[in-house]
Amino acid sequence: MADSEAQLALDTISHLEIRLQQLEFVLGGGGQDELGQFAQKAPLAGAQHSREQTVGERMAHLERSLSHLASRNRVVQDLLRLQSRHPDLFAPASPAQEPLLLDSDNIQQIVLASGPLYHSTASRLQSIEDAPVPPGEASAAIVKLQPRVAALALKQESQTRRLAELRSRSAEVLERWYRMGVMASGECWAEWEGRVGTVERGIRRREVDEEENRLHPL
Repeated sequence: MADSEAQLALDTISHLEIRLQQLEFVLGGGGQDELGQFAQKAPLAGAQHSREQTVGERMAHLERSLSHLASRNRVVQDLLRLQSRHPDLFAPASPAQEPLLLDSDNIQQIVLASGPLYHSTASRLQSIEDAPVPPGEASAAIVKLQPRVAALALKQESQTRRLAELRSRSAEVLERWYRMGVMASGECWAEWEGRVGTVERGIRRREVDEEENRLHPL
């Protein structure tokens, strides 16, 4: 029993040493082919190392190697810093320990309430599947019409710009007609009315003077 436990401890330490060596090789650089060759040579090196040192010496060597790797490798330092700040990321809770927010009755009610959605979704998918696919000739005819559609779109755009230009010119003409026709005519009529009023006042004064001379001759 003691021999089996000692052998188990030695095998465990050997596996840890191999994994540490592989980790150092990956972090230090190397391709997949070199990593495969290293994985084949690592067990032989671990077995030779196990014959030279005791269990305690090998454990101390593992600890020193880990400390050395953590002190000189930036990736390991970042991982350790992340573990210290967010330990939950590296120790996820098992599904059996996760709290249940809903009991069985509530979950059953939610599932039953969503039942009609499954039927409606299935019927819609079935209708899409049953929808006939248009024949290839119709699709080919539509594709052939694409150049004509593009040319008509360009023509429509040109006509739209032309209409916008005509609307702008029409607005300018209307403004000019209103300014030179309506407003100028109003000013002209106002001037004529003033002149007619001046003439009428002159005529009235002359009539009054003639009336006075007739009644009171000199």
